[in-house]
Amino acid sequence: MENKPLQHGDIGWVSTLKAACILLVVLFHVTEPGFASTVPSLSAGRQIALCWEAFNAHLSPFRMPAFFFVSGLLARRSIFTRSWRELARGRLANLLYLYLLWCLLQWLAVQSIIHAVTGEQISPNTNAIYAGSLSALIGLTLKGMSSAWYIYALFGYLLVAKLGKGRAGPLLALGLLLNTAAALKLVPGWGPQSLCLYFIYFALGACVSARVISLSQARTGHIPAWLLLISGALVLHAAGLSHNLFASALAILLAIAGCRALNAHLPMQRFNRLGRITLPIYVLHRILIELFGMLAIQYGERYGFAHPLFSLAWAAAYPAAMTLLCAGAALALWKLADRGPGRWLFILPARSPAPATA
Repeated sequence: MENKPLQHGDIGWVSTLKAACILLVVLFHVTEPGFASTVPSLSAGRQIALCWEAFNAHLSPFRMPAFFFVSGLLARRSIFTRSWRELARGRLANLLYLYLLWCLLQWLAVQSIIHAVTGEQISPNTNAIYAGSLSALIGLTLKGMSSAWYIYALFGYLLVAKLGKGRAGPLLALGLLLNTAAALKLVPGWGPQSLCLYFIYFALGACVSARVISLSQARTGHIPAWLLLISGALVLHAAGLSHNLFASALAILLAIAGCRALNAHLPMQRFNRLGRITLPIYVLHRILIELFGMLAIQYGERYGFAHPLFSLAWAAAYPAAMTLLCAGAALALWKLADRGPGRWLFILPARSPAPATA
C-alpha cells in the first residue's frame, strides 16, 4: 500500500496531537487511582470528582491509540529507509537503553519516596516501580509491566514493522489479531495486554497513515467508511468490550481533524513545542505523581477533606493542577539535566544529541 510522507505544512498537527496525548496520559495517572481513591472521603464536590473520572474513561479510546498512531507515522522513515544495521545501532538501541534505564531509575526513585518520604504507595496496581526485589523488578520489566512500558512497546513494534516492511496487509492482520486477543483478556497481565492491544494503531500509522489522514477530512466520499466505523463501534459497545477498536479509530480521525483545524486557525507554536519534548514528561511524571500526589493526598486526608470548601476545590482543581505541576516539573528537571552526562538520561551515549521525544 502506498503511503506518502507528511508534507512540511502537516507537521504542526502532529506535534499538537502528541502534546495533547502526553498531557492526557499524565492526567490519567494523576486521576487513577490516586485522586479516585479520595472521592469517598470528600465532604463536598463528589459529583465534580466523578466527572473527572468519567472524562478519563471516555478518553480511553483516544489517549494511547492516538499516541501510537502518531508514533507509527513518525517511525515510517526508520522502517522504510534505514538499513537493519542503522536501525539496530540507532533507534532500536536507543529505545531499549531508555526502557531499561528508566525502569531502574523509576524503581529506585519510587522506592526511595515510599520508604523515606510518604510511607505509602499511591497505587495498589502491580508495577515494576513497586517491585520488592531486584529479581521481581527484572521479571516485571521483561513483561512490560512498568510505567515505562510505552518505550518497550515502541521497541517491539518498530522491530516487527521492520520485519514486515512493505507488507501492510499482514502487519495490520497481526495487529487486529493481537488487539482482539487482548480485548478478550486472552493475554494475562496488564503489561502484555497493553503490548498486544496497541500494535494495530502503530501499524496503521506506519503503513496507511496517508489514507487515515485523508479519511479525517470532511468529504462525501468518506461517508460510507465513517458509517462503517460508527456501526462497528456501536456493535462492540453493545457487546461490552472494554477496548473498542472502531471507537478508537473514530477518535483518531476526529483528533487529526481537530488538531489540523487548531493549527489552521490558532497560534499553536508554543503548545506544539511540548509535542516535540514528550520523553522527559513521560519518564518523569510517574515519579513526580508518587511524590507530589501522595503528599497532597495525605495532607487532604489529615487536614482538608472534612472541610467542604477544601473538598470542593480539591474535586474541581486537583487533577488539572497536579497534571500541570508534574508536567512542568518534569520539563524543568529535563532542562537542568540536558547537558553533559545528564543527556545520557534521555539518549544513548553513543548517539549524537537529538530532541527528547517519546
